Amino acid sequence: MIPTEKIIKGYELQREDALSLYHEPLHTLMESAVAIRRALLGNTFDLCTIMRGRNGHCSEDCAFCVQSSVSEGRVDLLNTIDDEKVIENAKCADAAGIRHFALVFAGRKLSKRDVENVAHLYRRLKRETNLRLCLSGGLLHRDELALLQEAGLERLHNNLETSRRYFPSICTTHTYDEKIQTIQDAQSLGIEVCSGGIFNVGETREDRVDLALTLRGLGIRSVPLNILSPMEGTPLAERQPIAEDEFLRTVAIFRHILPNAYLRLAGGRQLLSGEGEATLHAGMNAAITGNFLNTKGAAESCDLQMIRRHHFTITV
Repeated sequence: MIPTEKIIKGYELQREDALSLYHEPLHTLMESAVAIRRALLGNTFDLCTIMRGRNGHCSEDCAFCVQSSVSEGRVDLLNTIDDEKVIENAKCADAAGIRHFALVFAGRKLSKRDVENVAHLYRRLKRETNLRLCLSGGLLHRDELALLQEAGLERLHNNLETSRRYFPSICTTHTYDEKIQTIQDAQSLGIEVCSGGIFNVGETREDRVDLALTLRGLGIRSVPLNILSPMEGTPLAERQPIAEDEFLRTVAIFRHILPNAYLRLAGGRQLLSGEGEATLHAGMNAAITGNFLNTKGAAESCDLQMIRRHHFTITV
């Protein structure tokens, strides 16, 4: 039996309990996930949009990414940020009611010059919009995070991607511990952290549960759930798409392990029917809206309509 009420009252699922959820009927598991979400988070929905700061020619070897050093795919290179374009996009997001805005940079980490440029831009965004500012900037150091926080950074994005056990199978140019160090440095400054994973990269169900347990141990409350979009030229180009029911089950299990988190529909959602709308029936209550770095996402207007259909209210 699924311990829905116990979870609502604060019980934390242990590993074997979580793995046993894979044997529950999917509709029962999804109903339980929604009950947990409603009880602990109501009908709040966290919506964010991202914009690339730098794309391509990445030094890291992440097997799932077309930008990585091991990819034979062609990716346009953008070396500099167009400040006015960023301001324009951010103001459009603000006007549409989207509350979070993030720049995303390819590469191991931002250079010192990049950090200074982003800080300058974020100070301006803070003055000219009502957005909460986020950033995906790689393995930043504590002093760099402090400078960015002073400039207006409120949330840092740094995906763990998968379990500690499986991580070396998809990336060898940086370590799990380096990611965790960046996460903990941000948290020590009071910066919120957004961290999740990518599924269908060869991991097991046990790896998925272990990722969720690690995120819980780190106190992460914004959790992007990505699906592999096999890209030509990458080591994972030939992988078959994940079954939609399997992803729905994964979302629901994450809700049971992370009852207070905002589970975020993220990359690969275009592979799901209705851009992933069914995941809202499995406990999802957040999304990245608009396009992603290498694939198209859902239009902001479509996501806003979806949120209204399901009687959610965007968080502020």
